[in-house]
Amino acid sequence: RGEDLSSIYIYKKTIPPSGNHLYVGDIILGMELTEVAQKEDRIPIRVSPQRANVLGMNQKEAEIYLEELGIKQVRQGDERDEAIVVEQNPYYTLEAHKKGVVKTFGVKKEDIIDIKLYDDLAPITVKYFRMCTGLLYNRTGKLTVFFSIPDFILFKEKGALEKLLIPENIPKNIVNSYEIGVTNTSSKFAGSIGVRLIPSDKYGPSGEKFESTNIIGYIFSLHKLFKVEKEGDMIYMKEENIN
Repeated sequence: RGEDLSSIYIYKKTIPPSGNHLYVGDIILGMELTEVAQKEDRIPIRVSPQRANVLGMNQKEAEIYLEELGIKQVRQGDERDEAIVVEQNPYYTLEAHKKGVVKTFGVKKEDIIDIKLYDDLAPITVKYFRMCTGLLYNRTGKLTVFFSIPDFILFKEKGALEKLLIPENIPKNIVNSYEIGVTNTSSKFAGSIGVRLIPSDKYGPSGEKFESTNIIGYIFSLHKLFKVEKEGDMIYMKEENIN
């Protein structure tokens, strides 16, 4: 709980445990790297058991990858080799290794929208969006339609960090079609995610006034977006230049 939710800590010395920390593993080699690491350094990590995540691969690639881990694949949805895996069950690595079987749900490549996110203009809100969609950890993400009208689509997903969404990259004159927006903390609906379908000089992608809207990116390949009809429809996405 709190602003540091999901932060990762490495204990360098033996101290009394904290009730706010979950013990998830041990470093077995390379601890000396933590002694020389400076702020903003990146330390490569190799984990055991190996991550069993195949989201974004095609069904055939997923089959080969899981087979190397000793895990059986059960194909669902579009089962063709070239279909892209957008969901898997179980999702978590430890459960996948324990069960020894992973169900992979595939869709046509054309049914995945491509998005560009503005990391430089709205870094906090972009991180929030990636957390809500799953793009923070996966090659593909998804959003569930809450409702769709001719002007915009609003989605169900909300994240735990909605109270941190300060105003950033607020639109000035107009919001264009297919721009992605998130409601900021100036509105009681903070955290709401939307996509604008028709340009507007008054309201953002989540139906809010400009001052309550953070613009975080845009959709540049639409495909699946035009198939949205009702609440509960799913939209799958990947970021630009991510295969």
